[in-house]
Amino acid sequence: MQEYGVTKVDPIEQTKRSAMQLIIRYWFLCVSVFFLAGSSDCASFILNTGNFIDEDNIKNGDIVFQRGLNALSRFVVSVDDGAVYSHVGIVYKSSAGTFVIHVLPDNDGETDAVVQIEAIGDFLSPHNTSQYAIYRYRDECSKISEQAAASALFLFRDRCGYDYKFDYRDHDRLYCTELVWYAYKNANIDLIDGRFEYVSFPFYKKRYILVSGLLKSEYLKLVMKNSIKRSF
Repeated sequence: MQEYGVTKVDPIEQTKRSAMQLIIRYWFLCVSVFFLAGSSDCASFILNTGNFIDEDNIKNGDIVFQRGLNALSRFVVSVDDGAVYSHVGIVYKSSAGTFVIHVLPDNDGETDAVVQIEAIGDFLSPHNTSQYAIYRYRDECSKISEQAAASALFLFRDRCGYDYKFDYRDHDRLYCTELVWYAYKNANIDLIDGRFEYVSFPFYKKRYILVSGLLKSEYLKLVMKNSIKRSF
């Protein structure tokens, strides 16, 4: 596992990162305007009472896929063929409860986004989730999942930052799918077997670790999935 030490901030690199954050936020704003024009998702809805999360059936290292309700989530799904979900995290269980370790870009632009840990009930809150699925490493007798969860916890404790460059080769910073992939890579499992997908995003034309790539992994099996049904 890669060790993360305290490093001195390069002013030039910091300026580049700040500029990239502004570009991403502007891009997300444009996307939101595009998808919200004519969207009726702001209407009231009734939650499916069957949206129960069985935490007893969730294990360390399980991978939680989530689809949000906002325009950005719809955009992510639209550019990732075969993906039903737009975000992903990895489960860490302790005596305090069941948590999801994940990373998102910052919202306010004032602070640097870092890997975070969140109670699974909050991560899959019906206020920001339309559907979810939980997958597990197939060999449940091995310690792979436990090692991956421990790796993710290390990244959280070390406050590993969000990767605005979306560069899977640089592990000093991570984006959401990269975090899950890297946590299992540290347990000697490459969930995508080196198959990085080429996608042409605005400002980002390169190979990525996509949500659909993780979903198609031969190392994973479905444990549970659910949707929040809405009635308009």
